[in-house]
Amino acid sequence: GEGHVARASTLKERAMRLIGTVLRTIEGECFTDYDAGMPWFDRVLGKSVLFADEIGEDIKDKILEIDGVASVDDLMVEVDGRNVSGRYKVTLDSGETVKGGF
Repeated sequence: GEGHVARASTLKERAMRLIGTVLRTIEGECFTDYDAGMPWFDRVLGKSVLFADEIGEDIKDKILEIDGVASVDDLMVEVDGRNVSGRYKVTLDSGETVKGGF
């Protein structure tokens, strides 16, 4: 019924917020959880474009750790010097899909 729709949209909003947080947070930046976020400095920034697949795997792993995420269906990562950008499509436990960019 309606309750399920409200719950699902809440799950979707929460998952989108958490994915955004993971992608924006530099690993070690959060003093309460040193493993939170992406290891941008250690693993990502300054790497050549050949490491885009490896970076994508790191991002995929972090997104899959988020509660409510069932699968990462599509992930594209581009590395240009110290800039990392990309887009993703994720399926939630509710069956909804979430798309976004970073």
